[in-house]
Formats: sequence, C-alpha cells, structure tokens
Amino acid sequence: MILSMGTGAKGSAVALLLAFAGISLMWLYWLSGFAWQITSDDALNFARGVERFSVLEFRPHFPGYPGMMAGVHLCAWVTGTASPEQALLHFSVLGTATVAVALGWLCWRLTGTVIWALAGTVLAFASPLLAGLALSGLSDGPATACLLLALGFASRRQGVATGVCLGLMLALRPSYLVPALAVLAGLAGIGGTPADRLGLIGRALVPLVLVGLLCLAYLWSKDGAAYFSEGWRFTQGHFGVWGLGQNAWGTGQEPSPGLAWFDTLADSLGWPMVLLLLLALLSGLRHREASVRHCAWVALIYLLFLWIGQNPHNGRHLAPWYFLSLGLLVLWLRGLPLPRHSVLLAGVAMLAAGLPFWSNPALAAPVQQARAYLLAQGSQRVPAGGETGDRAGILATAEHVNLLREALPDFAVYDLFYPSSRYALTRYSGTSPVWILT
Repeated sequence: MILSMGTGAKGSAVALLLAFAGISLMWLYWLSGFAWQITSDDALNFARGVERFSVLEFRPHFPGYPGMMAGVHLCAWVTGTASPEQALLHFSVLGTATVAVALGWLCWRLTGTVIWALAGTVLAFASPLLAGLALSGLSDGPATACLLLALGFASRRQGVATGVCLGLMLALRPSYLVPALAVLAGLAGIGGTPADRLGLIGRALVPLVLVGLLCLAYLWSKDGAAYFSEGWRFTQGHFGVWGLGQNAWGTGQEPSPGLAWFDTLADSLGWPMVLLLLLALLSGLRHREASVRHCAWVALIYLLFLWIGQNPHNGRHLAPWYFLSLGLLVLWLRGLPLPRHSVLLAGVAMLAAGLPFWSNPALAAPVQQARAYLLAQGSQRVPAGGETGDRAGILATAEHVNLLREALPDFAVYDLFYPSSRYALTRYSGTSPVWILT
C-alpha cells in the first residue's frame, strides 16, 4: 500500500527526515574515531585525478569517473580543504551515509510505513560494509545511493527523477551500467498501458543521455580520442582476468572468480546472513507489488553480473546487491507474523553492538599500519649498494604497490605480481633489510 501525501503523510515524512538526520549524525560521529586515510591504489588514483585529470595517466584509471571528480571538487570547495585525499574521503563518507538514508526512503516508498523505513535505515547503518565503503575513498557508496534513489522514484513512475539518478550513478561509477539497464527495462513492467510505459522509459532516458553527453564531453576535452583506445585496452584486460576471459574457469593456483565469490560472501557477510538475503531476494521476485519485483530483479541481475564479471577479492562490489537485498529483507519480514517493532528493535541492537561509542578510536587500516611501522624501521638509512642504491630497505608486496611507493619513497618496493620483481628481490635481498607484506 502506497502512502498518500496527505496531512498525516507529511507529518510522517517530517518525522522520518528528523530520524534519518539523527541516526546519520550518530553514525558519522562514530566513524570519526577511525583513521581517515586512503588505503588502496584505486583511491590514490582518485586523489591524483583531483589534482590533475588524465585517464591515460591513471589520474584516475579508466573510465575516469567524472561524477566522482566533480563531487570531490565540490566537497573540497564546501569544506575548504586543500588536501585531495581528505576531500576524497569527505565525499566518500558523506555519499556513503546517504546509502542508509536512501534505503530507508525506498522502504518508506514501498511500504508507506515509517517504522519499516527506520528499520531499513538502522539495519544499513549497522552493517560493517557501510563503514568500509565510506572509508575506502571510492565511488561504490555514492553510486549505490543513487541506485536506491532511482528505484524509489521508479516506484512512483517518476521518469525524469529516475533518469537523473541513473545518470548521476553512471557518472559516479560507470561500471554500474548493468543495474542501470535493469532499472530501465523494469520500468516497462510498472503498470499502465504500453504507451504509458514507453513514455516513462523515454522520460527517464532524456536526462540520462544528457548527463552521459556532458561526461563524455569532459572526458574528450581531457584525453581526446586516446581515451577510447585506453578504454578498449582496459576493458580487454579486466575481462581477460576476471570476466568471461581466459581465467573464467580458474587456473591451477587460483579458483574461478565465480567460485571465489563464495569465499568473499562468507568472509564479508557470513553464511547465515547470505542465506537470509537470498531468501528475501526470492521472496521479492514473487511479491505482488510490481515495484518490489522490480527491485528484486535489479538485485538478481547485478548479482549474476557480479559473479561473471567482477574481481571477487573486492567485497565492496557487493554493495548494490547487498543493500537492495537488505531492503527486500525488511519487506519480507514485514509480511511475517512478527511484532510490529521487532525488526526496528533488532536493528537498534545491532547498531548498538556494532558502533561502540565508548571505545577508543579504531586502529588505522592494515596498509597504513604497515606504512607507519616501516617508516619507523627505516628511520636509520642503511647503505644498500648495488642497483638498489642508498635505500632504507626493500619491500615486497602484491597489494597497494603504488600507494606504498608514494608513501615510502626511501624503500625499494617490488610488485610480486611480476616474475621479474621476484628475481630482483632474490638478487638484492642480501644487501638490504627485506620486508614482505602479504
């Protein structure tokens, strides 16, 4: 049942908005106890792109994320920060906080009930995945929020607003093209005559195409036609490793991405939660409301794309499926004979358990802890000799290579992905202190 915007609905909307603001401020306060530092090569690429944009130089990497760059620049102007890294993290944190609010708003649009909207928001804020997305300095969080907003507008057949949200989502994270197409295709099944459905899709496409053209014009102004050559090379490399390419069925050393996703799901969420979300997804596919089925199909299509086309070692790729399924879980629980406030109370308990305001500030990310340790160890420079020169030591790693090279200029950092680096490591390891970061 969809809530009509009468006097009672307006009062409910105001109460819901105030509750959203209060919970969001509480979550942001808790998050401020963490170390806000970039923790990946991808985030480093984004920070470099804030200083000077060039996809050809991986500032940032393809496809450029023009919406993310614009958002970070706007955040830097509003907050007055001169540090690209801090502006990037501010935008990532604020954009990711919107995910929980957008999920609650979507639940409200689908149920018309404030209590279930609050349940969706609290469950999202209680998720450890949300904090990880916020502090990643990447675009997964803000883009997921745009997807949830687009589905909320689609549930009310608001085509223009749906298209704007999808356009912003693709500007923030172009790899979300698959869920964007799923949202557009699903508009054809949300009531009305065939002419009404085509009109709804057309109204959504107009702002989506306009945003896409603006982004394309910006990218062309920076890199010209070479942008497309880099895009073809990057796409071939991605799907050659993670998608339907040569490693799709695994190698002797590593299982296929599809099988590896089982481990990622178990490590990130735990099997009880995974099974619960899958049950909610199946329930959503059979729901009597077309808008709920629309959300479920988008989640399922994205999950299938995830299984065959994304890096299974990055749990952040789960975000669209996870938060959509979390909303479907709220709707599924609503249909069970449970006490009215039980889910909200359970969410509050999870939030209280997961957000220990009374604890000391959390430790920095592992890569930043390693960086601090190596800086302390390398404070006394050791003459290395040979081709390594005068170095504080040698660091061998297969993760965060560029980030560590920039953070530890006095170290010779070798990328263990390449056999030549392994050979060099064995050749020079007798002349300098060696650390291996795994």
